[in-house]
Amino acid sequence: MSSPPLFLATPGEPPIPWKQWKKVFSTYLLAIGGDRCRPIRRQAILLHHLGIEGRRIYEDLPEVSLGMGDGQPSNLFEMSLQMLDLQFTPKTNLVLERHKFFSRMQNAEKDIASYVATLRGLPLSCCFEQLSDSLIRDQIVRCAYNKKIREKLLMKDPNLEEAIQVAKRMENTAVWLLEMDDSNKEGKQNVISEIKNRSKFTISEEKKKSTRNWEDPSRGKFDSREVKCYRCGAPGHIALIKMSAARNAKCRNCGKRGYFAKVF
Repeated sequence: MSSPPLFLATPGEPPIPWKQWKKVFSTYLLAIGGDRCRPIRRQAILLHHLGIEGRRIYEDLPEVSLGMGDGQPSNLFEMSLQMLDLQFTPKTNLVLERHKFFSRMQNAEKDIASYVATLRGLPLSCCFEQLSDSLIRDQIVRCAYNKKIREKLLMKDPNLEEAIQVAKRMENTAVWLLEMDDSNKEGKQNVISEIKNRSKFTISEEKKKSTRNWEDPSRGKFDSREVKCYRCGAPGHIALIKMSAARNAKCRNCGKRGYFAKVF
């Protein structure tokens, strides 16, 4: 098992807060069988892991200096931990810590489980004691990001675990509905695109057929069996092209130009 990092190797702020480092060190000490060692050996392991700067600060503590003589206490290890607690544990502003707790809102990026985990860490310095669970539940009711969750919890009288389960189910349902809506929108969009593509293809084909039937002979082929000039009555061309014999003719019946008089 690897040993924990040194608490304070150089002057400055400890890279890991004392309370967290102490937990890591205690776990390490137990894993290597430190609970079976004499206090003086546990003391030596602690001093080694304090680091150079941590050891210097420790040795400057007056209470420890007094206990380093021949009449040292039976458990110097425990006494040293207490002195280090006083030295490296910052004084708590109870009003400020409680303000932080009651002001902590759930944001959109965190699910309810992460939010509750954050809240569980805050009351440790707020001295809530037995009220901790009920106050965390109240924070979920007050500050949950999802309004529907807050409304649902207000209609009941749940304990903390029940409130967490309700919030989790509603969050999962909201995610499922969102995914289903996105899937439906994508399906509808695909259908619309397919209909548009079919319409474009149909219009394009009809346009090609129409153009093919009425095309100017000088620019392409045409179906002479289907085309008939309304000016001269001859097949094989339309009235607008130059080869129409009636283009400059004058009707004998009405006197207008552009077509021949119809013979009955």
